[in-house]
Amino acid sequence: MNTLWIGLAHVWRHRFAMLMPVIFIPVLFLLWSMGRTPVFEATTTLHLNSDMVQSPLLKNVDDPDHMAILTRTLKSEHVLEDVLHESGMLLNGSDDKSKQRLIGAIQNRLDLKVLENELIRINYQSTDKGNITQFLETLAFIFVSELLAPERFRTEQQLITLEEQIKRYGEQEKTLRAQLEKLEQMPVPEDAEAEKTKMRELVSLEFEIERLQAQKAMAQEEYDELLSQAKNLVSSYDPNSPNRVLWFVEPPVVITPDMGTLQHVQAAFKGLGLGFLLGLFLVWLAVKTDKSLKNDEQVINVLGVKVIGHLPSFGPLHLEKGSMLIKHAG
Repeated sequence: MNTLWIGLAHVWRHRFAMLMPVIFIPVLFLLWSMGRTPVFEATTTLHLNSDMVQSPLLKNVDDPDHMAILTRTLKSEHVLEDVLHESGMLLNGSDDKSKQRLIGAIQNRLDLKVLENELIRINYQSTDKGNITQFLETLAFIFVSELLAPERFRTEQQLITLEEQIKRYGEQEKTLRAQLEKLEQMPVPEDAEAEKTKMRELVSLEFEIERLQAQKAMAQEEYDELLSQAKNLVSSYDPNSPNRVLWFVEPPVVITPDMGTLQHVQAAFKGLGLGFLLGLFLVWLAVKTDKSLKNDEQVINVLGVKVIGHLPSFGPLHLEKGSMLIKHAG
């Protein structure tokens, strides 16, 4: 407690050194803030139905590794480049330097958080208050589409493979039917052995055609089922679909509409805090560099004399007619 009172006494003794940074630094911060363009912040929140997704990434978005992947996806260059083109902020033919500068600025102003109850919140900061919500909405749609891309790509590759199989089975069946028709149009051999050979060939061709038809039907059935799954997959990410797994529970909205005033207040308080710390440092520096003798021990150590008494201070001394007088206030 005694140390506290000593510290307060030092602060009061050097109060002018303390007040100067406390006054001037907030003023400087406020002037600096008034010269800056306000940075507004917008947010949107998506709800994820993890019971309906197939992607392992979206099964447990609370996992830190999964959240890191989601953040990287949101801030990826190809996603942000698509958003810039879609929103008209990046025109075709723009040089790579300008594109990288824009993408880097957006990456620094984007933030993704996973909240409770499978909520994904995206925050975005921009100096353009008029287009900030439109940009964030475009970003959210492209982000959702990017999350769908791996599952959609895998399904499309399977559909392509099945489509090629169906086409190949159809061509093989067409070739065999041509051979069968040609063989049927041939005259009946007079030789019994030749006739048996022809019949075996006819049966073999018919059997092979039936086998190809069965394989083609199975591939077609699998193709139709996978195509239906692909349509359901696309609709599950459509915000207008009743079966959607990701949808907006909070549309993009500006959460700092009066950012100019808020920015100035924040700057003033930051300056006040910094000024207070600097003032304390100046007081500490003044105390540490003060070489005056403050107690008996310092007098004995520095001057080498004994202290035999103390003379109290009654106030300032004045010379009047050759005598020293003490004048009290009042």
